[in-house]
Amino acid sequence: MKRFFSIIISLLLCCSFLFTSASAAFENSGDSTSTVYGHTYKYNSSIGKDDSTGVVYGVTNITSTELIPVGYCGICARLYTSTGTLAASTSWHYNNYEVQGVNSGFLYAPSSGTYYSKGQVRFYNGDGYNTYNSKASPNMTQYNSISMSASHLQTNQTGLTYGSALLSETEPDLILAEGISGNIGYVKSSDLNGPMPVTAYNAIQMQPSQSRAIPVYESDGITVIDTFVIDAATPIYSF
Repeated sequence: MKRFFSIIISLLLCCSFLFTSASAAFENSGDSTSTVYGHTYKYNSSIGKDDSTGVVYGVTNITSTELIPVGYCGICARLYTSTGTLAASTSWHYNNYEVQGVNSGFLYAPSSGTYYSKGQVRFYNGDGYNTYNSKASPNMTQYNSISMSASHLQTNQTGLTYGSALLSETEPDLILAEGISGNIGYVKSSDLNGPMPVTAYNAIQMQPSQSRAIPVYESDGITVIDTFVIDAATPIYSF
């Protein structure tokens, strides 16, 4: 009965997804594959635009050929501008059910500009989680386009790396980001990601159900200049 109920939920969510995205352009980053703790996963990031509204959104996706145990995969969607600035992020979500796939749900661009979708995923390794970056998607423009000039990583006086995470294989300590008041600065990777869970049960208990705000700093990682809001994840499962 529980399995039947799960299948019904999955079908309803899939129908909702298809209806929402029926009139939208959609492009994929291309798959990456990782095998962790005996489970093989494929993951990517996608970017889309609703043709009726012109609004751009990002999605991060995980799939497997077998059922993924509860809490074994985590997912986080992120959108970057064409300057490499973090524009929007979801919180981390871990699968509440045994599923064969999960996507982060839509993460909408906050304003006009050109955006890339590049999320992160986590997989349980038996003693914590391994974190991986997806490939960056092609870009899409919401109204006005801006030129590409993602910055290289630098190191501040306290030894923290700072710059854009869009083109970086290793996430910097301070990630270039735009605050809700429009100020460009940096968010701490530790603030953005939150604490790392140790067990699958711990991951399910820790995931937030509401949006949360974190500081935006100057490159010193001390002076606060704005606030960045992390959206609550609204995932869609496939069983």
